[in-house]
Amino acid sequence: MIYQEKEWKFDSTAIFKTISFRQIINKGLH
Repeated sequence: MIYQEKEWKFDSTAIFKTISFRQIINKGLH
């Protein structure tokens, strides 16, 4: 359970970073 919780937090952080990175690219293109 604890291991899964850590894994989920890591995945959610990675997704958040990916979304932020894409937003930065979109702003740069426009």
